[in-house]
Amino acid sequence: MKLVVRLPIHQVIAKVFGKIRKIAFEQIMRRRDFRKETYGCGQYRKVNVPLLCRFPKGDICVSISHTTLAAITDLYLDHRFDLLGSGWVNVRHGMECNGLEDWRYPDEETPVFDNAGHWLVGRINSSNLSYSQHVWSLIDGDRYVPIDWHIDFKSGYRWKENVWYRDITFGRLPGVDVKVPWELARMQHLPQLAQAYAAALNGVEGFAPAGVYADEFRHQILDFIASNPPRFGVNWTCSMDVGIRVANWLLAYDLFVSAGAVFDEQFDDVFKLSVYQHGKHIVHNLEWHPVYRGNHYLADIVGLLFVSSYLASDPEIDAWLAFGVQELINEVDFQFYADGSNFEASTSYHRLSAELVVYATALVVGLPDTKRSALDGYDHRLIKGVPSLSPASIKKILIPGSADVHSPFPAWYWVRLERMAEFTSAIMRPDKQSPQVGDNDSGRFFKLAPMYESLTVKEAKLRYANLKNFRGLSLDEKYLLEVHNDHRHLIAAINGFLRREDFANFSSDYVFESLVIQLISANVSCRSSPVQKAALVFDQSEEILSDLLEEKYSRSSNHYEFRSLMACNDEQDLRTNLQLFAYPDFGLYLYKSEIIYLLFRCGSIGLNGLGAHAHNDQLSVELWIGGHPVIVDPGTYLYTPLPFRRNEFRSISAHFSPHIAGSEPGNISGNVFQLGNEAKAKCTYFSAVGLTGDYEMGEGYVHRGIFITREIIKIFDWTENLEAPLVTLLPQKYKISRGYGWIEKNENELIL
Repeated sequence: MKLVVRLPIHQVIAKVFGKIRKIAFEQIMRRRDFRKETYGCGQYRKVNVPLLCRFPKGDICVSISHTTLAAITDLYLDHRFDLLGSGWVNVRHGMECNGLEDWRYPDEETPVFDNAGHWLVGRINSSNLSYSQHVWSLIDGDRYVPIDWHIDFKSGYRWKENVWYRDITFGRLPGVDVKVPWELARMQHLPQLAQAYAAALNGVEGFAPAGVYADEFRHQILDFIASNPPRFGVNWTCSMDVGIRVANWLLAYDLFVSAGAVFDEQFDDVFKLSVYQHGKHIVHNLEWHPVYRGNHYLADIVGLLFVSSYLASDPEIDAWLAFGVQELINEVDFQFYADGSNFEASTSYHRLSAELVVYATALVVGLPDTKRSALDGYDHRLIKGVPSLSPASIKKILIPGSADVHSPFPAWYWVRLERMAEFTSAIMRPDKQSPQVGDNDSGRFFKLAPMYESLTVKEAKLRYANLKNFRGLSLDEKYLLEVHNDHRHLIAAINGFLRREDFANFSSDYVFESLVIQLISANVSCRSSPVQKAALVFDQSEEILSDLLEEKYSRSSNHYEFRSLMACNDEQDLRTNLQLFAYPDFGLYLYKSEIIYLLFRCGSIGLNGLGAHAHNDQLSVELWIGGHPVIVDPGTYLYTPLPFRRNEFRSISAHFSPHIAGSEPGNISGNVFQLGNEAKAKCTYFSAVGLTGDYEMGEGYVHRGIFITREIIKIFDWTENLEAPLVTLLPQKYKISRGYGWIEKNENELIL
């Protein structure tokens, strides 16, 4: 309200009338959707034209072990999913949920399922019921038990199927997490079912008959379509998830067909119509904002590109394709800095957004001629609203290093893509996992061959507090725990273009991702650009800086020393083969040697000052010595279901950051997806001998210095123009969440 008061009167009037128009338009749309079916029967005129699949016929090579793939897909066949800390639970109607901490909602009465779909009466709105029952009738109800796509299968809260998508509410009830049904409805397990189909077809032991996997894919798609009419229910409220879902549908379908699967005509027609409706929904519900758009809008665009690449050309589809290409280029420039790092101040969202970019890039580069020609003759007037589509045509540019292959992507775009992989490689810890700077919601685009740690159920329950009430598997059964923070698959995917030996060696566990990029892009490669060097920040010689750091260390109020347990000698010390990496736009500074890994966070809160996915982690460090963790970032744990937990993990007190008790550098008392930009942290010195940085706190400053000698890492903190003392950070305990919804039972103790 205060913001509106400050605006000129004509802008206030425009905003008011804009709001009135939006409300009126939504009322019209709501009435229309309740009166007329939303599946769009007859709207897509090329439903009889095959999808434009991209993979050649033949064997699928997988990087995940056959034993693990067989075990994971067995769980999927049983409709068991382990998402966002749920544990491997059987997701079904009427299920009894384990609860989130102390929050659990009543169970739904289990419907009586029938092949004709009478059980859908009262669930599906009347205008969509007939088509919904038709789709359900295509399922073999004697062999398939439907998944409940609308339930938060952690808390047990359930959204209704017949509520219009813009009337769906979330983030208001304690313990209820809308991300849970959204995550399942992304259906990122389907490409793994396709790989299992190929393995079974080739006679690999340990798998069910191949047809079982194809039938399960078919049934899950039909089940989802029947119980999720377009624009109704929780799974149409977020366009990002709509885009990720349809991309996974199409990729899995392509993998199945390339391995030899043949689906019936009725299924294909229903499938293609739903793919079209996904695209139509995205283009009419873009999550665009002139300033504060981010990974959601990028996912919208990439989902639209998948739809428009696989569906047969017509004027509408061609306009979607051209718009997707235009906006992909714009968003790479908008959302990624020149050094390749992402602008949301989160290493995990860097992974997600870069993953979206690389698969979309491959899709566009590998367009067949029939699709490529659409970029020259589309009708830009078919894209309504903001942003608009520029008139045809889209310029084609020679791909760097190629003699005759052109694409819509300029030279800077390819450099930016390579830098995305270099950033991920640079920040990787000694355990080959990424530090969790900023938010981590475990978000992915594709999960083609994820890595798993093998535990027993008993071991998993002893380690993780979120599995306290987990049941359904006996204590001695195997528990496959997904390794969420291994980002090497992204490097492998980008290397599908670059063919760099260092990237290939580092990401050798993820060859399938490289292969998929090569197949989608028609085996196009790109010349590598020179590796960037760290931008050092200092205006003194290193000798003077060393003396300055020593002097500040001696006068600091709080100081901490970390030594290596390994003996330092003339041949090896903490600085042996020391590498420096600087990403000042993101706000990360890194030291890596044979013994130490030290990450320093100091800079922007991201998303153009909104800080939606940043934490109060200014001047914090992550430190490993001799390959062992000493200080680690605690992660995220949750978003909206428990706001106090959200703030607990993004608070400065959760990080190894200098701070005054009870004070936050940035305000976290408001929206859970907003962080105050009061701190304005900056790195003032950065070189091989150490660094300094500070952030604002009212009228004063909080400073930190780090001094790296041959044998000791010295971290020291002091204040300027502040009377209150800094909190003593050691010894300290931090709760650790290694992925969204996961929280370790034992607190991690820092060892001095």
